[in-house]
Amino acid sequence: MTDYTKFYEGDLRAARNVLNERIAELIANGPETAHDEMKLQKFIERRDAIVKLMPSRVNGSKRVKWGTPLLDAAKRKAEGES
Repeated sequence: MTDYTKFYEGDLRAARNVLNERIAELIANGPETAHDEMKLQKFIERRDAIVKLMPSRVNGSKRVKWGTPLLDAAKRKAEGES
């Protein structure tokens, strides 16, 4: 029997990565219009829904959060330019 969970997890990762890139771009450029702000909020909501479906990764006693390094880097970059 084929284990489809790895394919499913891969699809979720790919979707999460695309959303993280779009969120990072919007944060780095700063939402200029109300439409950009609304898009940013929708992307974040979708990303959070995808992350809830993904299995948690446990590294020793720490839980590893999915998708935070890219967003943290974008926020630091945006704050540095401000």
